[in-house]
Amino acid sequence: MGKINASMVIWALLTVSAWAQTVGQVVKIDEPAGTITIKDESGQSVAYKPKDGLLFNALKEGDNVSFTIAEENGQKVIGKLEKR
Repeated sequence: MGKINASMVIWALLTVSAWAQTVGQVVKIDEPAGTITIKDESGQSVAYKPKDGLLFNALKEGDNVSFTIAEENGQKVIGKLEKR
Protein backbone atom coordinates (compact mmCIF):
# COMPACT_ATOMS: atom_id res chain seq x y z
CA MET A 1 0.00 0.00 0.00
CA GLY A 2 1.31 3.49 -0.86
CA LYS A 3 2.15 6.24 1.57
CA ILE A 4 -0.31 9.01 2.38
CA ASN A 5 1.24 12.44 2.10
CA ALA A 6 0.09 15.77 3.54
CA SER A 7 -1.31 17.05 0.24
CA MET A 8 -3.60 14.01 0.00
CA VAL A 9 -4.92 14.65 3.51
CA ILE A 10 -5.51 18.35 2.80
CA TRP A 11 -7.31 17.52 -0.47
CA ALA A 12 -9.57 15.03 1.35
CA LEU A 13 -10.42 17.55 4.08
CA LEU A 14 -11.23 20.27 1.56
CA THR A 15 -13.40 17.90 -0.47
CA VAL A 16 -15.41 16.80 2.56
CA SER A 17 -15.81 20.28 4.02
CA ALA A 18 -16.91 21.81 0.70
CA TRP A 19 -20.39 20.27 0.95
CA ALA A 20 -22.99 22.05 3.08
CA GLN A 21 -26.26 20.48 4.28
CA THR A 22 -29.39 22.63 4.10
CA VAL A 23 -33.17 22.40 3.79
CA GLY A 24 -35.69 24.23 1.65
CA GLN A 25 -38.64 24.09 -0.72
CA VAL A 26 -38.52 23.55 -4.48
CA VAL A 27 -39.99 26.65 -6.15
CA LYS A 28 -39.03 26.08 -9.81
CA ILE A 29 -37.80 23.23 -11.98
CA ASP A 30 -36.23 24.37 -15.25
CA GLU A 31 -35.03 21.24 -17.02
CA PRO A 32 -34.09 23.03 -20.29
CA ALA A 33 -31.80 25.38 -18.31
CA GLY A 34 -30.60 22.50 -16.14
CA THR A 35 -31.54 24.16 -12.84
CA ILE A 36 -33.70 23.56 -9.79
CA THR A 37 -34.57 26.65 -7.75
CA ILE A 38 -34.93 26.09 -4.01
CA LYS A 39 -36.02 28.59 -1.36
CA ASP A 40 -33.96 28.05 1.79
CA GLU A 41 -34.92 28.63 5.44
CA SER A 42 -33.92 32.30 5.22
CA GLY A 43 -36.37 32.84 2.35
CA GLN A 44 -33.67 33.23 -0.30
CA SER A 45 -34.28 31.42 -3.60
CA VAL A 46 -31.23 30.03 -5.41
CA ALA A 47 -30.99 28.13 -8.70
CA TYR A 48 -28.80 25.03 -8.41
CA LYS A 49 -27.46 22.57 -10.98
CA PRO A 50 -28.16 18.97 -9.93
CA LYS A 51 -25.29 16.49 -10.21
CA ASP A 52 -27.92 13.85 -11.04
CA GLY A 53 -30.24 14.76 -13.92
CA LEU A 54 -32.82 12.27 -12.63
CA LEU A 55 -33.78 14.82 -9.95
CA PHE A 56 -35.81 16.67 -12.59
CA ASN A 57 -38.20 13.71 -12.77
CA ALA A 58 -38.22 12.99 -9.03
CA LEU A 59 -39.22 16.48 -7.85
CA LYS A 60 -42.15 18.81 -8.22
CA GLU A 61 -42.66 22.43 -7.22
CA GLY A 62 -43.63 22.68 -3.56
CA ASP A 63 -41.60 19.65 -2.42
CA ASN A 64 -39.78 20.16 0.87
CA VAL A 65 -36.23 18.86 0.61
CA SER A 66 -33.00 18.34 2.52
CA PHE A 67 -29.91 18.58 0.34
CA THR A 68 -26.18 19.11 0.14
CA ILE A 69 -24.69 21.90 -1.93
CA ALA A 70 -21.23 22.84 -3.12
CA GLU A 71 -19.70 25.25 -5.58
CA GLU A 72 -18.09 23.62 -8.61
CA ASN A 73 -16.64 25.62 -11.47
CA GLY A 74 -18.43 28.72 -10.21
CA GLN A 75 -21.86 27.06 -10.08
CA LYS A 76 -23.87 25.98 -7.06
CA VAL A 77 -24.44 22.23 -7.34
CA ILE A 78 -26.85 19.86 -5.56
CA GLY A 79 -25.10 16.70 -4.44
CA LYS A 80 -27.46 14.54 -2.38
CA LEU A 81 -31.15 15.43 -2.09
CA GLU A 82 -33.98 13.85 -0.10
CA LYS A 83 -37.65 14.76 0.12
CA ARG A 84 -38.78 15.60 3.65
